[in-house]
Amino acid sequence: PGDVITTADGVQLAADHLISGLEEVADIAVASSGRILVAERGGRLRIASGSALTEVLVSRDGGIVSLALDPDFGRTGHVFIVHMSGAAFRIIRYRLVNGELIERMPLIRDIPASADASAALRFGPDGRLYAALDDGGSRDAAVKLSEWSGKILRLNPDGSTPADQPAASPVFWSGLRAPSGLDWTSPGATLWMAERGADGLERIRALVTPPERPRRAAQSATYVLPQPLGAGSLAFYLGDKVHSFAGNMFLAAREGRYLLRVRFDQQDPLRAVSSEKLLEGRIGQVRAVLAQPDGSLYVASESAVWRLAMEK
Repeated sequence: PGDVITTADGVQLAADHLISGLEEVADIAVASSGRILVAERGGRLRIASGSALTEVLVSRDGGIVSLALDPDFGRTGHVFIVHMSGAAFRIIRYRLVNGELIERMPLIRDIPASADASAALRFGPDGRLYAALDDGGSRDAAVKLSEWSGKILRLNPDGSTPADQPAASPVFWSGLRAPSGLDWTSPGATLWMAERGADGLERIRALVTPPERPRRAAQSATYVLPQPLGAGSLAFYLGDKVHSFAGNMFLAAREGRYLLRVRFDQQDPLRAVSSEKLLEGRIGQVRAVLAQPDGSLYVASESAVWRLAMEK
């Protein structure tokens, strides 16, 4: 995309091309060691360490829709993956040891998936695993609390239900059609989700949970996104290297072929005030975006990964 990207407010970002030769990227994760894990839709997981790219998984569980690393990944080595096998989701936990994924442990099995499977998997600031799954083509299933299609599930890292969940159920939010992104604002009070609704429009929604037990989520804001977008994932800016990015959300736009920056009111972080298209038409489909504590953004197209950081 060129060496430098300039935003509407004059921020200059250096674009460093890190990985190429990938196939149908579904999601990315970055370990504290700097290794980049790349999940491909076809079911292959690759790891990039410097210029070396190794293959660590070609899954018997089918394609990959999303992945997340344990917050304590450096100690546990745990990698969590949403697979799509046939017409069903599976959430599997692995342990990465010496470049191999071992100790396969299914957490969630055989939840109906839509033909164009859509899901998002991320760890929250509370250390719990949040899994957003599409409705499997059934609007009835999405609103039934006894079924996990069309839900955000909140789980312990071992797949059990947290003790503060209502009715001892992992269901955190229901009624989804096609979720595609999850992330939290700092300091972590608000969960934002990207989804395509039954009306075909894509939206972002803010879900808040009070500290009281049991934890019950409530929607506090919603916005329609530019169409077409095709949200792949979303991330809130971390760090303090770019002051004007504080509180900004970044969305990967697969169909729009750009990175969407959403700015919020400094006094009211639930009020979106403007948006800006970055990288438009420059790297192909933008499949995933991930923010890092050092203030950088990792952006993946269908076949490559870049790192965006403030120009020195």
